[in-house]
Amino acid sequence: MKTAQWLRRHRHAGATHRSRLLVVDTLERRDLAAGALTDAEIERILFIREEEKLARDVYLTFAEQYSDQVFDNIARSEQKHMDAVAGLINTYQLEDPVLDDTRGVYTNPVFTQMYEDLVDKGSRGIIDAYQVGQLIEVTDIDDLAIAIDSSDHADIDLVYQNLLKGSNNHLAAFTSHIGVVGDSNQDGVFDSNDLMLVMQSGEYEDGVDNNSSYVEGDWNGDGDFDTTDFVFALQNSSYES
Repeated sequence: MKTAQWLRRHRHAGATHRSRLLVVDTLERRDLAAGALTDAEIERILFIREEEKLARDVYLTFAEQYSDQVFDNIARSEQKHMDAVAGLINTYQLEDPVLDDTRGVYTNPVFTQMYEDLVDKGSRGIIDAYQVGQLIEVTDIDDLAIAIDSSDHADIDLVYQNLLKGSNNHLAAFTSHIGVVGDSNQDGVFDSNDLMLVMQSGEYEDGVDNNSSYVEGDWNGDGDFDTTDFVFALQNSSYES
């Protein structure tokens, strides 16, 4: 499955999930005493607990594949995020979805598929792994922002705010490591040498889903090398002829 496809599926599932939870919130708030959690709030906590585990697991896998310390550092940060959400689970006496802390094992099957897809893409090259990091953090940021807007509990908000700050820092770190967009040969500039390199890959609009790496022209991180990659690179870099 294309990386872009699972991200869209995740966002669609998340939107449906959030719409349903909003209805639950509205109905339950009429009857619950102050301080109690709605089913919607509980589901968000449990979802974010596994979402943080996904990030940790993916980064730990990349830390074993690549020498860049950024993956190990951010994986440790994600473990702290997991622990913070576990604290909420303990406080509100919820059932922890992390029944098995083994890497790649989740209660929610959506995360199982995400782990496989993300590791597959990130294993093609270190730049691809950085792009996976970006995708994970952007998704986390969106989900946390919605969770904060939907929560009426100061303790939960505080945890989410701290996670959001961390995710923004992680996103900045991965973005800085990618450097010049379009620089497939990693010489520090985006020029004709990069164009020659990616065209030699033979994967430009080849009709095969999710088969291209950053070195092979997938500059926007969707798994394929096509016109959108040129547009993305030209919008985000200066081409040196």
